[in-house]
Amino acid sequence: MEARQLKTAGKGGNATFIRLRPLTAEEAATGSVKELKVGGVLAGRLKNTYEDDKYKKTNFVLSNEEGQDVIITTAGNLGAKMKEVSVGAYVEITYKGKSPMKSGPFKGTPAHNFVVQYEA
Repeated sequence: MEARQLKTAGKGGNATFIRLRPLTAEEAATGSVKELKVGGVLAGRLKNTYEDDKYKKTNFVLSNEEGQDVIITTAGNLGAKMKEVSVGAYVEITYKGKSPMKSGPFKGTPAHNFVVQYEA
């Protein structure tokens, strides 16, 4: 019989969650939460998306070169840019930091900015 790698339900499996702010001591201690700093890049194949039950935001699941799932939540202009990316496509997401919004009801409020590049 072939050996299988199994994940334990409720333990987060092998996923890493990405935050755009400094981590709390609790998050840092888990090892499954990482901070994405300005200039940081996430790269991998877009595995799927899902909506967060609590905040109703879209989460993007990338499978990186090591086969690990990396999850980043929509923030700033990421959601709009990721609409162009199809599931299965290779994508690179670069975090550019915050800058004031130029229009809309939140004009002047700092928002997260990203550069999204992908294979068409």
